[in-house]
Amino acid sequence: MKPIFVYGSLMKKAMYGAYEHFLKGNTEKEVSGTIKGKMYVVTEYPAVIEGQNEIVGELMYINPQKYWAVLKSLDIFEEYVESRPDISLYLRKSKIVNTERNEKVEAWVYIWNHSVEDLIRVEDGDWIKYTSL
Repeated sequence: MKPIFVYGSLMKKAMYGAYEHFLKGNTEKEVSGTIKGKMYVVTEYPAVIEGQNEIVGELMYINPQKYWAVLKSLDIFEEYVESRPDISLYLRKSKIVNTERNEKVEAWVYIWNHSVEDLIRVEDGDWIKYTSL
C-alpha cells in the first residue's frame, strides 16, 4: 500500500483542520518530504501541477486496517472520481517523494486537474509558510 503525500490543508500544521478530520489517528508514521511540481493558490487551499520546482509536504503512512477507508475519504474530499477524471477536481497520481532522510518513496499525490491560468503561484512550494505570512 502506497503512502499518501499531502502538501496543503491535509498537512498536520495546516490552518484548516483537514488533518484532524481525515488523518489523525489513521497514520502509522508521518515523514517530511518533497515532490517536483508547481504550486498555486485556489482560495483557501493549494493546487499542484507537474513541474520541476520543489513542493514541501508530508508523507502519510496509513494504518493498513484503515487504508482503503481513508483513501476513499480523501478521494471524496479532493473531488477525485477514478472512473471520471474529466469531472475530477484533482487526480490521484503516483509520484516519487524525496523524504527528509533522503529516501525516494513512491506515493499517491493529488494533482490539480484544471487550468492555473488565473491562479497565484506559490513560488517556494511551501503552503504552510505561504499561509503563515
